[in-house]
Amino acid sequence: MAFSAPHYAKMFSRLYELKAAVPEPSHPDAYFQQFDERINESAHVRSQYLNVERALEALDEESWRDMLERAAPLTIKRHPIRGWQSPFDTLNESKAFAYLQSLGCSQIGFIRRGKEKTPDIRAVLNGRRVLCEVKTIDISADDYQPEYIAQLDAHLAARPLEAAELVFCPASNLFEWHFAMRSATVVEM
Repeated sequence: MAFSAPHYAKMFSRLYELKAAVPEPSHPDAYFQQFDERINESAHVRSQYLNVERALEALDEESWRDMLERAAPLTIKRHPIRGWQSPFDTLNESKAFAYLQSLGCSQIGFIRRGKEKTPDIRAVLNGRRVLCEVKTIDISADDYQPEYIAQLDAHLAARPLEAAELVFCPASNLFEWHFAMRSATVVEM
């Protein structure tokens, strides 16, 4: 079923804002060049982008502006092997933001980047400060996702963390596998 561009602009409002913020839309490496065609041609592609959009919609306006400012320049920096992984690494921070919301956190926001390393997100939960560092683990060209998760779980079990909760959110679960970990909470966002 084909829809019009205005329909998709409403369905994917934050992604269309990001598309509009691309510094050089005609740059040969610009990510969104065939965006409209891809979402119009494939229900699978639309569902993948809807997962990204839902997490982006969880952001308040200030956090969305911060993310947009950081992600837009990355949309024209295509890595020779990883493609546009870099902007999606940034967009994945919205999943952590949404997760903190689901826990009932308040005062959630991105920590401004400076010269020193800082966590990505700050929040408050039950009167206590929460800090969140988001990491994207790149999957190899061959999809060994179940094996990677088992290896991560074994590594974490051998080195338990104290005073921290580890949450694992598969960035992409194309085959709809169900994951469980002993050393981390697994969430699908």
